[in-house]
Amino acid sequence: MYRAPRIAEEELAGLEIPMRGFYIDLLPYPNESGAIPTTNVARADADRLCTAQSKRLCTELEWSARAKARRHTAYEYGDEYRSGTCGNRYFGRAIGEAARR
Repeated sequence: MYRAPRIAEEELAGLEIPMRGFYIDLLPYPNESGAIPTTNVARADADRLCTAQSKRLCTELEWSARAKARRHTAYEYGDEYRSGTCGNRYFGRAIGEAARR
């Protein structure tokens, strides 16, 4: 059963993974102001696009760290869970209850 917010004490212990510095483009590919972002691309194709520019795709850990920025919070918007943020207002509710809303 999925529970939101997550309860850290109920999850398996994680592994410590050291992170080095990394860069993330400010804009989606092709990282050009005013350009239409490239979407709906298979991971292998995205990897080739990055490699062609001497770049690489972010790891999940890097993407998560960037989303949380320098705040080091439990969620990208802070430490307190907000059920209405990012379209997650139905998490933790029964299916019938979510459908009635």
